[in-house]
Amino acid sequence: RAQIGVWYSTPTRDYQDFSVGGQFGLYVTTKAPTADPDWWASDPGDSALLKPHLGGWRGAAHALIELGLPFKPILDQGPGSRRDDLAGLSLVWLPSVAALSDDSIAALREFVKGGGVILATDRMPAQLDEWGASRASNPLADMFAFQRDPMTMQPRPSAAQYGAGQAIYRPDLSGSAVFGMVN
Repeated sequence: RAQIGVWYSTPTRDYQDFSVGGQFGLYVTTKAPTADPDWWASDPGDSALLKPHLGGWRGAAHALIELGLPFKPILDQGPGSRRDDLAGLSLVWLPSVAALSDDSIAALREFVKGGGVILATDRMPAQLDEWGASRASNPLADMFAFQRDPMTMQPRPSAAQYGAGQAIYRPDLSGSAVFGMVN
């Protein structure tokens, strides 16, 4: 049974990824795997690896598959409750999930307080609401104990206890980086 969840965020795809290059990133590679004349991904901008969330999600899924670890996709904005989706999991991976609703944030906080581990990679999570609007402050800052490098003002990796669980943030792990690690 899967004890790992990987968060797929439609709002992040729509409000963050589309603005990065404007294409949709349906494929990881632009090199056709066969001589199929219908293969259309020929521009480097077509690669999902350039999209923070799609590349991150595909990288996370690829890494877990290569490691033989079953995982459960958590579909933000999908039917049902995120609390129900998180039940029974021990780890939730947020691959560059910039957009989260208040309800999803509450579900993630409860998950970590209850003993779960959350891993956020690449972009800082919850910078946007589910409609793509920037937040005045990050509602997960206390849970992750976000820190910035005083010289560059870039986010630093962090790990913090929160309730009975732990929140880990790795801004240095992008989707393309994860693909490179497992290949």
